[in-house]
Amino acid sequence: MPSDFFHSLFASILPIEIEMGLSVIALLGFSGWMLKGLWEQKDSKNSLLMILGVLAIAFFLRIGWILSTQPLPHSDFQVYWDYAHRFYHGDFRFDVIERHPGIILLYTLGFYIFGGSLWAGWTINLFFSLLFLLSLYSLSLELFGKRVALCALILGSLLPTAISYTTIMASETPAITYMMMSIWSTLRLRKLTLENKEKQSLWVALGLGCLFFGSALLRSTSLLLPVLLSLSILIIRGAEWKKALGLMISSGGICALLLGGWITHQAIITGMPKLFFGEELWLVFASNYDHNGRIFPIEHMPFYPSYIHYLSKGDAVSRIHAYKILGDWSWKIIKADPLKYLLFGFTRMRGILWFSQSGLVWSIKNSLIGFTLPVRMRLLTEISNTYWRVLLILSAMAWVTPRPGNTLQNNETQNQKISILQEINLAISLFIVCWLIFHFLISVVSERYAFQLLPFILIYSAKGGVCLVEWVTNTVKKFCISPIQG
Repeated sequence: MPSDFFHSLFASILPIEIEMGLSVIALLGFSGWMLKGLWEQKDSKNSLLMILGVLAIAFFLRIGWILSTQPLPHSDFQVYWDYAHRFYHGDFRFDVIERHPGIILLYTLGFYIFGGSLWAGWTINLFFSLLFLLSLYSLSLELFGKRVALCALILGSLLPTAISYTTIMASETPAITYMMMSIWSTLRLRKLTLENKEKQSLWVALGLGCLFFGSALLRSTSLLLPVLLSLSILIIRGAEWKKALGLMISSGGICALLLGGWITHQAIITGMPKLFFGEELWLVFASNYDHNGRIFPIEHMPFYPSYIHYLSKGDAVSRIHAYKILGDWSWKIIKADPLKYLLFGFTRMRGILWFSQSGLVWSIKNSLIGFTLPVRMRLLTEISNTYWRVLLILSAMAWVTPRPGNTLQNNETQNQKISILQEINLAISLFIVCWLIFHFLISVVSERYAFQLLPFILIYSAKGGVCLVEWVTNTVKKFCISPIQG
């Protein structure tokens, strides 16, 4: 009987649920620590009231959007939703987990707490959306101070994309929350290292490793974080850098251990070691393309009958074989005409820097005629596109604006703090560059994928906005007020 029980346990999804549970516990623990730090800002009660006010506005905007749209899951999001329902109703068989198992497990947790309705998913999204705003404020506060932090919080609260994603059963909102909490926790770890609090540092490193793991299960790009954070410590070499590097490598090792368990478990059952299942990286190549970036129908390609034949069998081994057919055909296309592939990549990358052409006037005109759901969705999309463009311009200003120098050269604590912030800024910069290169190489770009850059764009656009206001203010004082006083 015990052997049957352990065999059933191993052949189920339950082990990965236990691992994901560790990441949720770490997330809640760090969230409580972050909230405690914000609450203890006794010298700035007005700031605390402003934070709570902005979060209240963000909450009502998101809950209002949920109530006014209430969309059903579709596409990939339907897959996440269906698997979560399957686990919730007691089907723990480990045949194949679709892309991003982290979001499936989070929605399963939501079903256990709130029941099996759509509100379980929307509540999970709402929780992560508000927690993301808190972590956005806290990290911006550490990097650039209170004014930039409050500006980033306001921008994030009003961003239409972040509001609309509260109703979508996708992995993006929880993923960026995990990412931001991981970077904020890294700052905590570095400060504890400088204070030589070894016992607390070890606990934080353990929790940080669990955060990295949860983030990777939600979006695999997050695997860059422990690597780039370690690399930034090695490059900057601030105070106690060897100890900090050792702790960061330990956190990455914990993440690797948990992921290794997941991959090994999957490999024994399916016969194929793989982090995620999914063919989306190959579909673009396999469907062929022209110089304008238009994808031809996949049904017209010669490999399609064989691909569908294996895919329809339903078992994991056949599914993997179907993906291999896609991959082989994709590689054949790339080798046959690399220039066409590069041109296609450039056309797709325009979506990151500019998104769609603005149709704001069209949307406003139609909203006056009849404010139907499709028109509301189009209006939100166009406002969001315009919003993104403004953010990107402000973000670019933050990068070209010189950083203020260290005015307290004799203050060792100040030097240490600047060194840590340089490490984080370098890690963020490297993440953005690696992300852009990766998505250029796979030629898959959309607003959904760009969502992973959202927190960093918000932080640096807030910094750019504050710099712009300061420049305008100083210019007015210089050319208007000074002559009057003279």
